[in-house]
Amino acid sequence: MIPGRFIAVVGPSGVGKDTVMEAVCDRPPEIRRVRRVIPRSTEAGAEDADAVTFEEFDARAQPGDFALFWDAPRLRYGIPASLHVDLAAGRHVLANLSPA
Repeated sequence: MIPGRFIAVVGPSGVGKDTVMEAVCDRPPEIRRVRRVIPRSTEAGAEDADAVTFEEFDARAQPGDFALFWDAPRLRYGIPASLHVDLAAGRHVLANLSPA
């Protein structure tokens, strides 16, 4: 089996990345969407993400729970390392990344 592909969708806030990602995930072949981990309240934004505290985020970043993570103004974003399981199984994964 050919390993899966990691597909990054990058663009400024409000450009429609989530809308494009939803449309792609609704069509075959199956593409899994990776939920970002963000240290903020779930009520703070409309994005479907796993909300954690800044302390929880920092604790997870140290042992390698993230495949990648980055800082943005007043926020941090993480992509869980668990996506490697999907990639190894030949599944494609789609992630929303920040242009910075």
